[in-house]
Amino acid sequence: MDHHGHQRTIEAVFLDIDGTIFYDGTLIESAKEAVRLLQRQNIRVALCTGRSILHTTEVQQTLNISHATYFNGGLAISDGDVVLSSPMEEDVVQRAINFSERNDIPIILHSLSRTLVFHPLPDKYLPIIESFKYPPLQRVSRNEWTAAEEQIYQMNLFMSGTWDQKVQNEFPECLLYRWHDEAVDLQKRGCDKIHGATALLHRWNISKERAMHIGDGGNDIRMFQELGVSVAMGNATDEVKKHAKLETAPAYENGVYLALKRLHLIP
Repeated sequence: MDHHGHQRTIEAVFLDIDGTIFYDGTLIESAKEAVRLLQRQNIRVALCTGRSILHTTEVQQTLNISHATYFNGGLAISDGDVVLSSPMEEDVVQRAINFSERNDIPIILHSLSRTLVFHPLPDKYLPIIESFKYPPLQRVSRNEWTAAEEQIYQMNLFMSGTWDQKVQNEFPECLLYRWHDEAVDLQKRGCDKIHGATALLHRWNISKERAMHIGDGGNDIRMFQELGVSVAMGNATDEVKKHAKLETAPAYENGVYLALKRLHLIP
């Protein structure tokens, strides 16, 4: 395809975080520079992530980005305004908590303002949350907390893949997304990054054709399929790559910067 002229047609760039601009515990320097250059061209930059809002705050502040879709599209915020919000149903949250305790599967709950646990996370899982730079876990009393008082957008269950089908069967209302050999996200079924991105584009009056996304995961596929330009990271799986229009270098080889340069979106 012709890569020229994109700076005139692309008005918004969505960026995945983990495996795209953040790798091995670090925000990639060349990605920071790429974002700065995009913003200098007056191109809107938004983060598009499975992370919680709290878990994204530090990255947003470092990059000076005020637009994002979190929880795989469960929440979208632009300049402090909530443009899309899809929290989980109260009864589903309570059932998941019961399921986790019954089966001795650790659970973390994510609300707008807190990352909650009822029991300390077992030591064996601490390296996982440290490598993803999780926000501090706040322990609350199981008896004093209710889903009616605090909306939950996502839950992490720490379990091996042998549990996936059982959990999916138990919670048909939820989308299960495995992001680590020992951890999955559970959130409201129907949530997808593209819903949050579409809400932001509508707010900005920008068409999907004039937007692009760079990512590396299965949760990026709908973004690849529906936006005008899509770029898969070199560290993505072949299954993910086949849905993107372009492929760039891996995250740790400056993939984001090189893709934007190749598309003439940054000088």
